[in-house]
Amino acid sequence: MLSPDRPFLSIEEVLQILPIDRVTLYRTMKRGDLPCRKLGHRTLIRREDLQTFLDALPVGPATAKPRKQAGGAA
Repeated sequence: MLSPDRPFLSIEEVLQILPIDRVTLYRTMKRGDLPCRKLGHRTLIRREDLQTFLDALPVGPATAKPRKQAGGAA
C-alpha cells in the first residue's frame, strides 16, 4: 500500500499508479517530462513531480489513430 506521507515514490510504486509499462515510464523520465532522482541504484520520483506531470497532460476525449483498411484503402 502506498503511504501518502512519503514525498518520494519508487519506480514500482509509480507503475502501480499509472497505466503504463516500465519502458514507457523510463522513456518519459529520459525525455525529461517526469523528473527523477537517483539514490544509489534506486530511482525515485517526487509525488509533487508526478502530480505536475499528470496535470500537464492534455485533457479531453481519448483519440485513436484511424486504422488502415485491408487492401490499402484508408
